[in-house]
Amino acid sequence: MKINNPFKKFAGNQKFRHGGLATVVTAVFIAGVIVLNIVASLLVERFSLSADLTANRAFDLSSDTLTLIDSVKIPVKITIFAKESDFVAIDDYVAQANEIIKLYVKNNSNITLEYVDPVKNPAALEEYSSLGVDTNYIVVESSLRQTVVNPSNLFTFDESTWLIASSKAEYTMSTALLSVISETQPVISFLTGHNEQDLSSLQTFLTSNNFQVKSQYLSTEGIDSEASVVVIGAPTNDYTADDLKKLDAFLY
Repeated sequence: MKINNPFKKFAGNQKFRHGGLATVVTAVFIAGVIVLNIVASLLVERFSLSADLTANRAFDLSSDTLTLIDSVKIPVKITIFAKESDFVAIDDYVAQANEIIKLYVKNNSNITLEYVDPVKNPAALEEYSSLGVDTNYIVVESSLRQTVVNPSNLFTFDESTWLIASSKAEYTMSTALLSVISETQPVISFLTGHNEQDLSSLQTFLTSNNFQVKSQYLSTEGIDSEASVVVIGAPTNDYTADDLKKLDAFLY
C-alpha cells in the first residue's frame, strides 16, 4: 500500500546531499565514515523497520525494543505537538505510528505521553522554537537531555515519487529514547575553516542517533579531547602547519 506523503516539505530536507569528494580525503575522514556505516548498520539490525498495516493497525514491538523500554529508570516525557485526533487523521501510517508510540508508554510507567495543541497552546510550541519544533513534531526528553523527532523520520520514502513506502516509527522512537536515557554520548568533531563539503545532513543523522556533534574551527581552536571521531569533509583549502600539529596532537 502506498499513500501520498503528507510530509514532503519536511522529507526534502532529510536527503543527504551528494557531491563529488575532493581527490584527497584523509585517513581520519575515511575511518570516520567506516565507523558511521557500522553504527548505521547496527541500528538497522537492532530495530525492525517493517510495517504492519492491518485492519486495526496492530503492531508488536521487537524484543530488543521491549528490553530498551524496560531499561528506562528515569522519567521520560514524549510530547506530540498536535491534537491526537488531528495527528492520526493525517493517514494510516501516522495513525499506526501513534499506536506504536503508545506502546512505549504502556510498557513502562516512567514513560509518559502528552499531546499539545499548538493552536490552543502556542506558548508550548514556542518553548522549543530553538530546536526547530513545529506542528506534528515529537519531543522526547528526560532530565539528561532532549531530542526532536521530525515526523518525516517516522517513515521511509520512495525517492522517485515521494510516497511513503514503509514505517520506521519503532526504529526512530527507540533511537530517540536511547538518546535521552544514555548517561554519555559519543562525541564526533567536524572540522571547519578550509572550505569543507556540506555535511549537515550527516550531522543531523548522527545527532538523531545519540551522538554529540561538534563543529570546530581548526584555525582558532584545538580538537576536543573527548572526540571519538574527527571528520574532515573534503577540504579544498590547504591545512597550515599549525593545523597539522593539532591533528597530530589529537591522533597521537
